[in-house]
Amino acid sequence: MKKKMVQTSKPLLIWDGIFSSWEEAIRSAGGADGEKGFSNERWFERILDQLNTFRSEIKEFGIAVPPRPTNLPMVASLTNSKTIVDFGGGPPVGSMTT
Repeated sequence: MKKKMVQTSKPLLIWDGIFSSWEEAIRSAGGADGEKGFSNERWFERILDQLNTFRSEIKEFGIAVPPRPTNLPMVASLTNSKTIVDFGGGPPVGSMTT
């Protein structure tokens, strides 16, 4: 059974504004429920659901689109970039396909 995501009319902002330092941005982070940034239960449940769906699609079909597909390879090729900075933080989908 799939869970339904409840949409609110107001977007969930974690950071909003211009900050003079990373530390200032971190101090200002806060979710609608008063939790800090991505540390609340909502994000954990959402990511866990995405990973479980990905895992079941791999089992059923042998192939699946990662939960958070990225346009980074296409953008890098279009801009002829020599350097790419990837801050990570995505789910470990590579280890789930082997």
